[in-house]
Amino acid sequence: MTINPVAARRLAEGSSRTLVARTTEKVATAARIMAPGSMKTKIRVIISPAGGGLGIIVSEHPATTFVIYKTRAHEIKAKQGKMLKFTINGEDFYRRKVWHPGNQHPNNFLLKALEASRF
Repeated sequence: MTINPVAARRLAEGSSRTLVARTTEKVATAARIMAPGSMKTKIRVIISPAGGGLGIIVSEHPATTFVIYKTRAHEIKAKQGKMLKFTINGEDFYRRKVWHPGNQHPNNFLLKALEASRF
């Protein structure tokens, strides 16, 4: 019996690419479930086309780092000529600036998704 090393490597790379893609998508699905609000729709998967077993999960929402890490209290100002809109108990409010209390309870949903999807 003779084994062609090039064919064996291609077979292994193809199988690992499928496994990496499946596992990465599994973790991304968990991250979408755990992510708050509209952040769920901004999570995408990147699989390395060249092989090597690389799968990346990216959250493209601009506030991702503010959700994952603690933030201090800060002022939020509307862009010039615009207003901020928020709803409290079903009533809409419009302001040019608001005081955000900060995020003292970070939610690292990406790490939690990875840990929950043990492979």
